[in-house]
Amino acid sequence: ARALAEQEPIAYTLRAMPVRPEDVAGIVGREGRFHDLIILPRPYGRENEVMMENALDGALFETLAPVLVCPPGGVTDLIGQRIMVAWNGDMEAMRAIRAALPMLKEAKSVEVVTVDPRRISDRRGESGLALMTMLTRHGVNATLSPVPQLSDRVSNTLRQKALDCGADMIVMGAYGHSRFRERLLGGATREMLQEAELPILMTH
Repeated sequence: ARALAEQEPIAYTLRAMPVRPEDVAGIVGREGRFHDLIILPRPYGRENEVMMENALDGALFETLAPVLVCPPGGVTDLIGQRIMVAWNGDMEAMRAIRAALPMLKEAKSVEVVTVDPRRISDRRGESGLALMTMLTRHGVNATLSPVPQLSDRVSNTLRQKALDCGADMIVMGAYGHSRFRERLLGGATREMLQEAELPILMTH
């Protein structure tokens, strides 16, 4: 990590510390709030799944910093050239977009995707157009893409759309429902974290 950081013109902090899995959320929360970006591996399907899930919880709910969750194997190519934004009109999605603005402004293309807009109220539907106006004012080269829900899971539709548009990164809000509900019943956030093969920038 140090060798990689030293190659880039960035300020960074590197600390190694032994921790118990149940303490990870608090430590990440205390340390992460003083940083601009938190990078974590995908938490699910790992031997240390509990620890990584606790780290994600601490990053999302205790720092206010954006979190970049990387797929298995990490990220080897340049990302942020073709970004897909998952938009549902919620505040969590809006926070993620604001956090991602520096990258969105530099991207070659940004596709704002709304899944099954017929299920979104008129007020939220109109917010998609308002979002496009905001992004245009910031100089973001964005297009709005309403898509039908292809299955009973929104995550499947988002993953397929990301593949279709050649995205190299996804921006989305995290946990529109309570974490407890999503852990019991499933939800777009958990499903995307379990299955997506692209880096995901998210905030709560």
